[in-house]
Amino acid sequence: FYTPRNGGHWMVGYASPTTGRTLPWEWQAADGTPQTLALAARVIANNVEKLKTPGKALYSGMLNERGGVIDDLIVYLTDWGYRVVVNAATRDKDLAWMQAQTAGFEVALNERAELAMLAIQGPNARAKTAELVSPARAALIHELKGFQGLPGGDWFIARTGYTGEDGLE
Repeated sequence: FYTPRNGGHWMVGYASPTTGRTLPWEWQAADGTPQTLALAARVIANNVEKLKTPGKALYSGMLNERGGVIDDLIVYLTDWGYRVVVNAATRDKDLAWMQAQTAGFEVALNERAELAMLAIQGPNARAKTAELVSPARAALIHELKGFQGLPGGDWFIARTGYTGEDGLE
């Protein structure tokens, strides 16, 4: 889940064998513009043009200038552009690299420090989480397809399974 933070970041594990990262960050840029796509091609190993429907996600490596992997990330196509979520543990390095790559592009890198991420992974993660949230969010959790993320009120609920287990972020 991505949700506004209150009084600092939080991470709670329940209903699953693995829980994940906190403090996601995102990069928002105008969807489909040549500038955005050119920058994405420079920074991300995967092709973001594969994302045709808002909510679709892809897992990719972030590349250095020689094509080496700097880190992994998840990219979502949203109604307002692309959301790129980097690893919180390497946040400073990742954001500095992406910021340096924006030179010459009309694309803004927006740090979203008010967001936090909770990853709930495991075979029962979706069912157990759905029991704890509002009926509307529970319905969204049950409707999500793999590698999809959608807004649920002021939350953004995703199902990428980046750990190799089914679950939610």
